[in-house]
Amino acid sequence: MNHHQSSSLCCCIALEKYIYRKEERARTFTELESKMRRSMINLAKRVTIPKLSPSHCKARIVEVLKPYEQMSTPLATSSKDIYVECYDTIMVLECSPDLIADPADREYDNQKLMMIIETCEDGDLHLKQEVIEESQWLDVNTEIGIIVDDDDEIDDDWTWQAYIHDGST
Repeated sequence: MNHHQSSSLCCCIALEKYIYRKEERARTFTELESKMRRSMINLAKRVTIPKLSPSHCKARIVEVLKPYEQMSTPLATSSKDIYVECYDTIMVLECSPDLIADPADREYDNQKLMMIIETCEDGDLHLKQEVIEESQWLDVNTEIGIIVDDDDEIDDDWTWQAYIHDGST
C-alpha cells in the first residue's frame, strides 16, 4: 500500500469514527430528551384555588362536578377512580368581589361571580375531603388536591381554565 492509499484509508477510518460518534451522541441525546419528556409529562400537579385576576384573593367551592360524581370511594382515600383529562370541568367557584371582571358580567357592585373551572391536566384527581365538604372561603393558591399521572413527585401547580358560570347546568 502506498502513502496515498494509506492516508485515504486513515481518512476513511477517521470519517467513520466521526460519523459513529456523531450518531452515538444523537442517539444518546434523543434517548435523554425522550426520558426528560416522559418524566415531565408524568409529574404530579398540585391543585389549588386559582387566582383568577391580579386582585382576586378568596374563593369558595360551591360544587365539585363530574369527577366527584364518579367516585366510588371516599375522597380521603388514595383511590385512582377519578381520571381527569384536559378540558374536564372540575368545580364551580364562588369568587370574592375583588375579582376583576368586565362590568357587564356583574348585575350589581360587589357581586360574587360564579366561575366554572376546567383542568388542563391529565391524571388521577385526588381532592382533600375536608376542603370539599366544608365549603369554606379559601385563599387563592390554597392546595385542595393533586393530579397524579404515574408519578408521586409534585412538579408544579396545575394548569386550568375558567369561565363565568350563570348558574345554569
